[in-house]
Amino acid sequence: MHLDVVLDLAEGCNVEPCWELYQEANAYYQADVPGVTNAGHRKCIVLRSYKTCLVEVDTSGCAGALGYQGTRRVVQNEFRKYNCSDEGPVYPEGPEPEQKEEITPCKFNGRAVYSYCALFGDPHLVTFEGDQATCKLEGAWPLIDNTFFTVQVTNAPLSASTKAATVTHKVSSDTHKVQ
Repeated sequence: MHLDVVLDLAEGCNVEPCWELYQEANAYYQADVPGVTNAGHRKCIVLRSYKTCLVEVDTSGCAGALGYQGTRRVVQNEFRKYNCSDEGPVYPEGPEPEQKEEITPCKFNGRAVYSYCALFGDPHLVTFEGDQATCKLEGAWPLIDNTFFTVQVTNAPLSASTKAATVTHKVSSDTHKVQ
């Protein structure tokens, strides 16, 4: 697959320098380059250069540009095809990476200890304690009942003619006033 993607870029989405970089890098690595003997490795350097450029240029005006989004997807697919890594050399004539302030919206505080429950199928239940049950009975039962809220499930027969299987047809919740 070639990266000759027609760029229908929106105004303010200027990734033309990246396309030019890709073409230069591709032409450069078509020839034998000292220290780079593997054709796949050469292709990865070219793709990595292009991908790095696409990430580092101001793409704030590119959100709705189909050409830009399509180009990124094609580059990512080619990356997978050639088993490329994000780490490694880039084309030497590429733009110097800008130092961007790293914004960390989440702070990792160690491994979380949490519980979960699940309800699926006809119905199979997994409780917060890890107990499992299959309830093929018609009726309503609390799935969660604690100080803060209650979640109740209501099961009904799968069809009027059989009671061999039930399905959860209603989930009700109620929050408790905590003082």
